[in-house]
Amino acid sequence: MTDYQMACTSLGARLREIRVAAGLSGRALAQALGWHPSKVSKLELGRQTASVEDLKAWAGACGAPGSIAELLAMRRTLETHYANWRRQLAGNPSQTSGFRRSGEAYTPAPGC
Repeated sequence: MTDYQMACTSLGARLREIRVAAGLSGRALAQALGWHPSKVSKLELGRQTASVEDLKAWAGACGAPGSIAELLAMRRTLETHYANWRRQLAGNPSQTSGFRRSGEAYTPAPGC
């Protein structure tokens, strides 16, 4: 697992902790935010990257506005890992884990 994937998983786990502490199910949170329930699941599992707006909405709907700064910091860490991952790919794609070959170009494996 790359640093980027671990950061995705950590952010998702923290989002789940906040939701559970608020006493909300995934469906209830999705309904409150006007999202499809699968979005909540994908964010919590680290399969989709939360936008800044998503994080603020999540914290607000869970009654945890004090967690916004923490969530945004986690997202910045995620962005840093992603940038490093892209630099690594550009430098030597054949030795980068988490990639699959598609024609002549290398593309990231599915994930956050």
